[in-house]
This record gives sequence, C-alpha cells and structure tokens, in this order.
Amino acid sequence: MGKRRGSVDAVTDGKKPRKQPWKRAQAARGRAGGEEDVEKAPNKKRKVAAPGVRTTKKTVKGADKTPAGESAGKKSPRIKKPTVKEEDPGKEIEDLLNLESQPAVPDAAVKEESSSEDGEDSDDWEDVEELNATTLDALQATTSNDSALPTESVEIEIETAEAAKKRLRREKRKAEFAAYLRRMVTRFSKELREDTHKVHLLCLLANGFFRSDTCNSPDLQAVALSVVPVKFIKIPAARVDVVYMTNLVKWFTTTFTLNPDMSLDDRDVLSARLERRFGVYGVRDGEEMVHLFLILLRALQLLSRLVLSLQPIPLKEPPTKFEAKLLDKPLPTSITEYKNHPLYALKRHLLKYEAIYPDSAATLGYCRGEAVYSRSCVHTMHSRDTWLKDARVVRLGEVPYKMVKGQSNRARKARLADPEKKDSNDLALFGLWQTEEYQPPIAVDGKVPRNEFGNVYLFKPCMLPVGCSHLRVANLNRVARKLDIDCATAITGFDFHCGFSHPVNDGYIVCEEYKDVLLAAWENEQAEIERKQKEKKEKRALGNWKLLVKGLLIRERLKVRYGQQDSEQLTSTAGKGFSSDEEEPVTETPALDAAVSWPQNREAEAQQGRKAKQKTKREKKGEEKNLFPFEKL
Repeated sequence: MGKRRGSVDAVTDGKKPRKQPWKRAQAARGRAGGEEDVEKAPNKKRKVAAPGVRTTKKTVKGADKTPAGESAGKKSPRIKKPTVKEEDPGKEIEDLLNLESQPAVPDAAVKEESSSEDGEDSDDWEDVEELNATTLDALQATTSNDSALPTESVEIEIETAEAAKKRLRREKRKAEFAAYLRRMVTRFSKELREDTHKVHLLCLLANGFFRSDTCNSPDLQAVALSVVPVKFIKIPAARVDVVYMTNLVKWFTTTFTLNPDMSLDDRDVLSARLERRFGVYGVRDGEEMVHLFLILLRALQLLSRLVLSLQPIPLKEPPTKFEAKLLDKPLPTSITEYKNHPLYALKRHLLKYEAIYPDSAATLGYCRGEAVYSRSCVHTMHSRDTWLKDARVVRLGEVPYKMVKGQSNRARKARLADPEKKDSNDLALFGLWQTEEYQPPIAVDGKVPRNEFGNVYLFKPCMLPVGCSHLRVANLNRVARKLDIDCATAITGFDFHCGFSHPVNDGYIVCEEYKDVLLAAWENEQAEIERKQKEKKEKRALGNWKLLVKGLLIRERLKVRYGQQDSEQLTSTAGKGFSSDEEEPVTETPALDAAVSWPQNREAEAQQGRKAKQKTKREKKGEEKNLFPFEKL
C-alpha cells in the first residue's frame, strides 16, 4: 500500500487509516526537546501484526548528529531501529476490536486535523489496514479457543490385564451380592403378603360366622315373627313355592324402608341394632336389610344362608406399582430375563400363536444383537374358527398375518394324504385388527338361518339370528316336527374328549312368531308324558300287589291241605325222642308253617334210600357251581 505525505486521505478499501497513540507523544517530545540526539531517544515499540493485517515499515527523521557550530536544519541519515519488542497478541487484538467499535470520524474533522498537523513530521505515522468481517470472526474464534484451553494437568491411566481381571471379579462379586439381596427382599415381601392375605381372610371368615350366628338368635327370630303377617306364618315350609316367596319379598320391601340418615353407633352390638331396626321398620344400608331378611327367612323355617363377598388383601402387588418399579430399572442384560417379562419381549420367546404388530414397531434397545420390543406390541393371533367363537369374523380380503402348522385331526389327515405338505404351515392366523364384529343373519319367512352343518352357532348372545328366540327346553324339536315348524339346534361350544371335538347343544332356535305356539304344545306334550308315566307306574304297582295276593292264597291252600297231617307226624316223632320228664309241648308254629308251606326235597329223600355212592371230583365241582357262597361253607 502506498503512502502519501502530508495527507491522511490514503485509505485501504475506502477507509481512513488509524494513527497510533504513541506516535503523537513521540512527535510532541521531538518538538519540545529541539535537537536531541536520536540515539538517546527512547526506543519505539513495534506492535506485531495480527494474522491477516498488513503493515508498512516506518522511518523516523530526527535532528542530525553534527559537531558544534553546524546548522541544525540539515537532515540526518535514516537510522535503523535497534530492537522490536513483541507485545501480547491477545491484548493487541482486543485493542483493535475496541478501535473498530468506535464511531467513525467525519471527513471534515479528519481533513482539519490533517491540515493542522501537516507541518509535523509525517514520517512519524504508520498506516494500518482495516480489518474485514471474515478476519474479525477468525480473531474472535481464536481468542475463544485460546481461553477454553485447560489450565490444569490431565492424568491418564492405563489398566493392565491383571488389574482388569481383578476389577471384573470385584464387579462380579458386587453383582452377585446385589442379586442375593434382591432375592431375599423379594422373598420376604412375598411371605409378608401371603401372611397378610391369610390373616385378613381368616378375619373375614370369622366375621361371616359371627353375622350368621347373630341371625340365628332366637330373640331376633321371635321379634321377626311378631311383625310378619299371619298369612305367611300359617303356610308350612313344605308348601312354599314361587308365589309365596314373591309375595313375601314384596311385603318386606314395602314394609322396611331404606334411610341412610338413621343413627349409627359403633359401640352398639349387632343384635341390639337389628332388634331396634325391627321396631322402627327401617334400615340404614343394604347390609342391615340383608340381615333382617335372613332373620325373617330363618324364623319361617325356610332354608337360607348368608352369602358374603370376601375380598382379602391380594397376594400380588397391583399391576400399576409393579410396572412403575420395572420402568425405573434399565433394560435387562440377560436373554433369560426377557422371557415372560411384563414390559419387554424378544422375537425368540414368542409363542406359536403370538406375533409382533406392527412390523415397524419401535425398537427399545438391543440385547446381544437382538432387538428388544415392548410387550404391548405382542399380540395373540387366532384362526377364523377361533375368532368366530368370540363373535368376530375376518374381514374380506385380509391376508394371514402368520402361518403355522395345524394340530386338528383334519389337518393331520390332510398332511398324511399329501407327503409334499408334510412340513407345510396350513393354518392361517389373523390379528384382532384384521377382524370385525359378527353380524347375525336375519330370519325370513319363518326359516331359521343355519350354518353349513344345519345348526346355529350361538357362542355369544349377540350371535342370535335377528327375529329368532333361544328356547332352552328339552325335546322341542320333536314338537316342532309334529307342527311342521322350523327349529334348529343351538351350538354353544365344543367339548374335547375321546380324541375328538364334540359340539355342546343348549336348547333350540325358533322364529319369534312361533315361540308361544311351540311352548304351549311342548307343555301339553309334557303333561301327556307325565300322565302316561303315572299310568305305567300305577299298572306296575297293581301287578305287584296282584302277584303278592296270589302267593298268599296259594300259601293258605297248601296250609289247609297239608298242614294237619304234617303236624301230627312231627308230634309223634317228638314224643319218641324224649322221656316223660323231658317232654315239653311243641309251640313253635313257624317251623310247622315252614314245613307245610315249602315243598320237600324229594331228591334228597331218594338219595337217602339208595346206597350212597362215592362222587368224583368233577361231580363235586359241578354241584358246587350251583350252590350259593354261604352253602359251600
């Protein structure tokens, strides 16, 4: 850059140069001191230019060093600066930035100043270029980086193999001890919950027994009978029917009113409080009403029992607390911990009928290279038939989300028939998002809509065809066949036994307009069946009585014909066997009756007359087969 003497209009990039402050002071000292020796003047300091700043070399003209008597007006030769002292670059940069931030001097003021100082030695000034924006940014970045450098020492440690082994062993011991503590705390918590559950359950049972014994109090039952109308007391318990119970319940609900504002004293005994409620014909809550009605039923000698809903403290922690504890913990690091984990899942642990949906499910992390998914992304899949049991059907055009090997007898037979499909997946599975609610068909012209097997699937109440009724009566199809009315069997489920699946029938499906006709016809048929059964029973009873009377008549005829002869023979035989002192009158008539009534064993008498023959073992065994067990003894 060129320099123009006696003027300050020389600029760089259209900007005026700045004058250094120390040069003004040096010029003033030169004017005041007159002709001083240049070498005695103080050394001028030269600033080191910052990066990107171009400077010009400065020369100083001072008084010539001449002997005494020489004129001071002569110019002395230019002398090279002896030394240059470097200052702190950071401080210099800050000064430059401060100068840049100062407002610009107007041109008129600059020209006036330059004209006033034109007479001075212009060689004492140094021209400096202005800094552009890029340079300023670089300088600021440099200063910020320099100030961010660490001032403290950095220590670096290198771990040896033995130290690493010791560290791993130490960490392993700590992890084992922490796992042991967790197991012990979990075991203690589990045992505490179990004991609390058992004690609470026992307390609830004791409370139930106490309430039941209170309702058995004779005093309370006597009070209950005093308020019951006489028409309910006169009817014995054996003749109680639905009409009786309906009227009793209506009377009780209208007589005893529910008033939550009634007084309650916790110090009162339960029996005293219930007796007071009988006197005012009112109760405070539903619990007292149940006790009063139970006392009334037991006072009327009706079989009744107190039913309580026992709700002890649960054995397991609530799911919300359990999940909150698990969320606070990091992801498990072992593969086995992910199995049946309530929050996380791996694909390797999915069951046969499980899948991850959607396919683009978020990955929560990785465990040994396997993606970890949220348990909420694991869904259970079902086949078309299984979804139908839940009153849902697969939408048209849906592609199976997963294919597995079917285990039904039909699928096995199909695979055995075709060897190529032995290992093929033939069962299509669909997710809940691929199904819709079952829309029951509509009955038209008195015809019940059926499935391909001629039945009606009624796994859920919502599957009942529109315009039809479900009647749970036996043998209704026989009555419908006689009246020529359409009737279909209701299939409510399947039972698996004997290696096959068997449908479970529960009533029949008929059209709504034929419901009353079929029920009336069924009742008439049941009445006719009962009449026939009664006649059959009576006929059998009469036949039994007839047989018994015939047997008695035969017995009497045999007794009249053979009874006197046999008695004489027995009397004579008894007289021959005893002396006159030992003879006693024969009064055992049952023996005579037995001898007369039953026919004699003529075969035994014939064998006694003949000479006894020795029997073989085969004949003895043959005779023993015809004997009763007690006759073989």
